Amino acid sequence: RAFARELTIWSQLQHRCVAEFYGFWADFKVGHAWLISPWAPYGSVRDFVASRDLAIPERISLVYDTADGLEYLHSQSICHGDIKSANVLVNAERRAVLCDLGLARLHDENFARLESTGAFKGSLRWCSPELFNDQPRSSQSDMWAWAWLVWEIMTGRLPYHEAKADYAILAKIFEAKRPEVDNNVQLADCAELWDLMTKCWETEPTTRPTSAECRAVVSWMVRSTEKRYIVERHDRSPLPTVASLYTTCQRFG
Repeated sequence: RAFARELTIWSQLQHRCVAEFYGFWADFKVGHAWLISPWAPYGSVRDFVASRDLAIPERISLVYDTADGLEYLHSQSICHGDIKSANVLVNAERRAVLCDLGLARLHDENFARLESTGAFKGSLRWCSPELFNDQPRSSQSDMWAWAWLVWEIMTGRLPYHEAKADYAILAKIFEAKRPEVDNNVQLADCAELWDLMTKCWETEPTTRPTSAECRAVVSWMVRSTEKRYIVERHDRSPLPTVASLYTTCQRFG
């Protein structure tokens, strides 16, 4: 059932920042099935960041891709449900693309019924507080996780990286413990991005910015750093201006 749900959702999507769906292959004798997408030569964005000394503009460019892909999913009434660096690939054009839609769900009552209430699902470090209170995954919980994805891209660190045990991670989540930005991390020079991330970590889900608003803000940041240096990519179309997207992004400036 979960496989059929992921296949149904993924096969409907087409966006440059969402991994392309090629089809599926099944071995009915052993009961195994695989969803097929293009090969991503650079691996996950976690591996890509860890293996390279990326400049700030390069990291922000990857952040933009994730916001772009997530905004597309939300515009299709789909929440991803498991946003983290391991579920973001870097393709041949060095573009970050969202993948692994196994926990994705449509904002639809019929799909909501398919969710199991018997056991918690998701990646603990990236989960927002409301998910531990029997609330379903949503676009708002995606934004909480997206901010931690940005943290990973910008710093190379996991959420609550100093915590090892699950109970310690849970304690930090419910304490609303936020990481500290110092001169040793890339975020120290990105005040606008840090401000946006902290808004995504609001405990009340309805006060978090939307993916469209985040995309607009990061688009402005890409433009502001473009003259300094942007990682070269093949077949990358011009980025939209903030003015053509959302003037509401000014409240995050």
